[in-house]
Amino acid sequence: MKTNTEEYSHSSRIKWGFTFSGKYCRELGLEEEEVFVDAINSGQFEVVRLCAYWDEPVSRLKWQVDNSLKAGLEVVIAGGQKVPRWPEYHIPQGVTDLPANEFNKKLYDYWRELIEEFSGQVSRWQVENEPFDEFGIYEKRITLDGYKSEVRNVKNLLGKKGKNHQIIGTASSENLVSQKFLQEMGGDVIDMIGLNLYTHVPRAVKKLEQRVLNRFIGDYRKINHDVIRLKEKFNRASNNYLLAELQAEPWGINESDKLNSNARKSMNSEILLGNLKLAQSLGAEEIWIWGVEWWHAWQKLYGEDYTEIFNKFRLGLTD
Repeated sequence: MKTNTEEYSHSSRIKWGFTFSGKYCRELGLEEEEVFVDAINSGQFEVVRLCAYWDEPVSRLKWQVDNSLKAGLEVVIAGGQKVPRWPEYHIPQGVTDLPANEFNKKLYDYWRELIEEFSGQVSRWQVENEPFDEFGIYEKRITLDGYKSEVRNVKNLLGKKGKNHQIIGTASSENLVSQKFLQEMGGDVIDMIGLNLYTHVPRAVKKLEQRVLNRFIGDYRKINHDVIRLKEKFNRASNNYLLAELQAEPWGINESDKLNSNARKSMNSEILLGNLKLAQSLGAEEIWIWGVEWWHAWQKLYGEDYTEIFNKFRLGLTD
């Protein structure tokens, strides 16, 4: 009899990664170095996506890059004005209200500093996070023309370093318009598209409702239209797509919601295993976990070890 892992797997070899945010660790009351070192030395991951927050010094990222490489992990840097973790837009004070030309110059200088520091260690760069998804706290939105210009600036800066670099653009797995924008840019602008997959989110985030939408919960053999569409993407061009965020933590309006009993509504061991099976069934060759920081905070509070749940799944030891 086949296990669930065998039954739903379209790829026997998945490259597992995770996103790490020192900001998020601090918000959860964690020691970011402890969390990071545990994750990179766990033997579970091959890739780490690091968040290059514009409103933090580049030097804060250096120890993360250096230690990741020492641990044998590939490093992907996500940069720009919109980078993973709330409030999405991480723009330095005094920059937000600048005229467009001055704002863009500051953004260019930020990218130049990043690339000068890390181009010899990093070959894949994510420019902005979900740039066309209207989510996050900032009045100005990233336009299609603005994004194209930013990506070209980054590619030009990288080109001066004489290495083969790849650019990743990301979008929500439900946002077909954002995906279409990225696809239409073609390989001359975007090399890979990362899709962010969340199965348990509030039904109406703007109204701060706590109801949970179970989009894919239940019998994972009953694949609905959205899952079929995602499968087609990965099966057609798996080398050009990856799962950049796979939900492995609860969705909370604020951090306190993620660390109390409400968290179990959108993340528990059953949901995590369901999400892992779903991601594996899509045929993605590369999947990045979203929530390793929360795993540490939850284990400290309640003793439940999500790291172990993930590792058993990764090794094919779950039913």
